[in-house]
Amino acid sequence: MAQTKHKIIEISPTKRKLEVEVSPERVSEEYNQVLERYRRQVKLKGFRQGMAPKNLVESVYREDIEQKVTSSLVPSILEEILRENKIIPADTPQIKDINFKAGEPLTFTSEFDVWPEIKAPDFRQIKLTKKKHRVTQKDIEATLKQLQQRSTQYLPVEKRGVKESDFVILEIQGKNVDTKRFLPKEKVTVLAGHEENEPQLNQAILGKKAGDQATFTVKYPPDSPHRRLAGKTIEYHLTITGIKEKKVPLLNDDFAREWGDFGSLEELKKKIKEELSQAKKEEARREQEEELINRLLEEVNIEVPASVIEKEKIALLRRWLSEQPQRSLSSEDYAQLQQQAKVEAEKTIKKQLLLSKIAQEEKIEVTDQELEEELKKIGEKNKLSSSQVRQILQNQGRLEEVKHSLLLRRTIDFLLDSVIIE
Repeated sequence: MAQTKHKIIEISPTKRKLEVEVSPERVSEEYNQVLERYRRQVKLKGFRQGMAPKNLVESVYREDIEQKVTSSLVPSILEEILRENKIIPADTPQIKDINFKAGEPLTFTSEFDVWPEIKAPDFRQIKLTKKKHRVTQKDIEATLKQLQQRSTQYLPVEKRGVKESDFVILEIQGKNVDTKRFLPKEKVTVLAGHEENEPQLNQAILGKKAGDQATFTVKYPPDSPHRRLAGKTIEYHLTITGIKEKKVPLLNDDFAREWGDFGSLEELKKKIKEELSQAKKEEARREQEEELINRLLEEVNIEVPASVIEKEKIALLRRWLSEQPQRSLSSEDYAQLQQQAKVEAEKTIKKQLLLSKIAQEEKIEVTDQELEEELKKIGEKNKLSSSQVRQILQNQGRLEEVKHSLLLRRTIDFLLDSVIIE
């Protein structure tokens, strides 16, 4: 490094500029090594491979050799300087303004983001309100209602006509009264009597049996939400192809037995209460964690590098959009989603940086046994052994990511045990 001069300029708390000058001697050494490799590898007319004079090889391949020198020497020197100064960039350094001329120093600049210096707050003085979790009878009844709906059956009807709340399967085709043009024939299922149906449709199907036909006419207003039909008068012809009635099971002991090894409805309610209590307890803890993190972040000023926020923002956007692949977004909606992702990305990174700092100061670590237990839990969810999970994560380069995530969770546990909760 004696042959290299450098100057580190602080542009902001999280941004640095590096100015580098490499001595002609070091450049010449690299240049000669590259030139020698070229001399051995290239084949010039009139010379066997590796036997052409250096000056001839240099005159033919000078630009390529100079390009090779800068592309190998500059990153190597940059890495040396960063290591010497114990700098870990938050993102890939950008190399600029490379100036290389034979016999003169090689110069270049580099700009990169660095992680901010963080001073952990005095978290032991933070007071939080205890989050309560209580399961009410209303909660239990609501869950029973959901189970009841999931057990609901829709049974075919043969001997009677359509009643309200029946599901009616029908074939229907419309015809424009003015133009006499037919609309496409459709097979649809409707809920008889539903308020969103056209009133004429409800009237037409009530009392009808499977196989019956009916005709009704709808005059759509100019401002109809059905834009394709707005301002038109349509005559519909339908054929009922099937009727199904909704059968909701009674909430009794037989119902309970259908949902597991329960002797009575009261036993099912007891199990529901236990599961709801655990869920509410976990929800209360998440709320407590969120309050704690928000209070901690209020106590410190963390300037997150813009490049890091951008990468996290893009990752969030990709995840959100992949979860809803059919979602259609206007440019305005997408701009709003980008802003939301940016805000969440910044908070997520601040949280990770702060928790990592506290873990470092409090000497919180993840043991091999704790990591193994975490891999075992992941494996149980995916029907894999812990060794298989470890191998997969190692192949994906994500084992340290899982370990770091576990460290942050342990740090949150430590903080919740340390703060004052009233």
